[in-house]
Amino acid sequence: MLDALPFVTFPYTLTIAGDGDSTYINTLKALAEKNGIAANMNWVGFKSDDKFGMLAGQDLLVLPSHDENFGNVIIESLSEGTAVLVSPFVGLADYVTENKLGWQCELNAASLGNNINFIIGRPDELTAIRKNAPGKIRTDFDESRLVKKYINLYNNIING
Repeated sequence: MLDALPFVTFPYTLTIAGDGDSTYINTLKALAEKNGIAANMNWVGFKSDDKFGMLAGQDLLVLPSHDENFGNVIIESLSEGTAVLVSPFVGLADYVTENKLGWQCELNAASLGNNINFIIGRPDELTAIRKNAPGKIRTDFDESRLVKKYINLYNNIING
């Protein structure tokens, strides 16, 4: 992600949420400095109670993961109406594109940066996602509906 931002052609702020090993965080901050993007970075640390408000305040959530079996943050972001850009290795990548809730990109800096530029030029699509995603997520990930799906899945496995 930090190598993709020099390709972005419009003013932006990247909010980095979460914490981790201080050595790793310092390496990321050094990379931001090296790439000339440090002034565009907002390091907010771990969020718990206020994470949904933070997600709602963003234009786009980017998860260019190499391996993400599901991606809870995708559901959390979409539940607040914030569109997503994901790699094909995020478990919800196909769901996102099939339901027009965001976009997929390849795992290289040019693709990531170019996709971000493309998305910012799609204000109508971003507005539609902001409007429609919360209801779609509430419907598709309703607890009682998911429980029924799991019960059916387990019954199919048990009964062959």
